[in-house]
Amino acid sequence: MPTSASLTPVNPVLKRAAEKRKIGLSGGRPVLSYDSYNSSYKVCNLPIVTSKKNIYVTHILDGSKNHCINYGLRAAVWGLLEEANSTMGVETHHITVQFNSEFSLKLKAGSKTRNPAQYFNRMLRLKVATPFDVSSYFFVLEESTSGNIHAHIVMNIKLSTVTKLRDSLKATGWLKTDKYGHLAASAINISDGYILSVYKGSLTEQEINEMDMMIEDYPSESFWKCGSKATDLKGNIYCQRYEAKEKIAINEGLADYLCKSMTDSLFYGGKNYAMSRSLKTLMLPYLEQVIAEGKRRSKSKAL
Repeated sequence: MPTSASLTPVNPVLKRAAEKRKIGLSGGRPVLSYDSYNSSYKVCNLPIVTSKKNIYVTHILDGSKNHCINYGLRAAVWGLLEEANSTMGVETHHITVQFNSEFSLKLKAGSKTRNPAQYFNRMLRLKVATPFDVSSYFFVLEESTSGNIHAHIVMNIKLSTVTKLRDSLKATGWLKTDKYGHLAASAINISDGYILSVYKGSLTEQEINEMDMMIEDYPSESFWKCGSKATDLKGNIYCQRYEAKEKIAINEGLADYLCKSMTDSLFYGGKNYAMSRSLKTLMLPYLEQVIAEGKRRSKSKAL
């Protein structure tokens, strides 16, 4: 009777490491799945917020690894997800749009009565939110290396309108074009999730060795794959950026990614983010929870 070929036994240490990297933080929230990220987000490292005054401050947990937290933006994502979970046919999407030079200059200038974020908020309401019956959204504006502005928009939209919404954005005249005057391939991206990635430079030597061993020797067990390679001065090829194999649904990790650019310096004192009034109402339970926990931690420290 024929027998199947025996499989190579999996190194138990590496198998445990693979499983550990699938573990999320509180509430089952997926994380970047490597040790240094988890260590940054230990409760003892998290900022204490006791009032709404500091709720939108971005706190740097580990500057060398770009690990930040902004409770206001986390609350915004939480509010969107809660609404989407309770509304049939609606899902939270992350929309990235690259603007052309002309519209970027308009944004930077703002208007006589509105700063750049307020100006774009009004444009977004007129062109997208109102026509597609979108009430809950937020956005963060960033500057690309070219000097043009791009926007990360996170909003709840009906699944049946995603294609029409994309077409509506294409018709605005805002978007980046290629050298032939056609819409650039990178001008718009709409996604219901994202791919986690981590650069080699933000990992410890032990984490790098473990990651490389998993990818090279146990690819089927590895949560990661090599996203991009580079060549060192000696001509050796190495993995420069690791990438998760599976797309992760939108969660508070997106807020941690976007909050790094929430700064007042982009527009000379004006905010580079905004959110809808409806979303601000949805955020309140989360914010109250954060403040209550901050007061509890503050009181415990004082004892």
